[in-house]
Amino acid sequence: MPTPAKLISALLFAALAWWTAETIRIHALPEGIVVGNFREWCALAGLIIGWKTIGTRVSGPLNKGTTVLKAVTAGIGGAVILTVGGVILNSFVTMISESLGRKYTEVGQAAEAWMAFLWDDALTIANPIVLGTMFGGAAVVGLIGGVAGRTLR
Repeated sequence: MPTPAKLISALLFAALAWWTAETIRIHALPEGIVVGNFREWCALAGLIIGWKTIGTRVSGPLNKGTTVLKAVTAGIGGAVILTVGGVILNSFVTMISESLGRKYTEVGQAAEAWMAFLWDDALTIANPIVLGTMFGGAAVVGLIGGVAGRTLR
C-alpha cells in the first residue's frame, strides 16, 4: 500500500544512491574512467530499496510511523543492502562480461575471478568519504522517512 513515508523514503534514497555513485566516481575511481549509466542504475536500485525496505519499516505496522531508532536503523539497513548487493552484482557482471570474451576455460577460473573482482570492488568503496556519504545519508533518509511516517497519513 502506498504511503507518504514510502514515497519520501524512495525518492530520498534514490537521490542518495545517485549522489553516492557520483562520490565513488570522483573519490574512489581512477581519473578519466568512464562509468556509463552507473549512477542511474544506482538510483533505480535506491528507489526500489527505499520503497520496499526503508519505506515499509518507517511506515510502521499500522501505517502510523515508527520510533526514531527504528527509522534510522531502517535507513542504515537499506544502505547495507544497497552496498553489499551492488558490490556483488557489479563483480558478477564484470566476470560475466569477461567470460563472454572467452577469457576463462573452466568454471573454477571464472568463480575465482569473480571473488577477485568482488574483493577489488570492496576495496574501491572502502573509502571513508564514500562510506560516510552512504551510511550517514541513509541514517538521515531513515529519519526523514520516519518523521513523514508519523506526521503524514
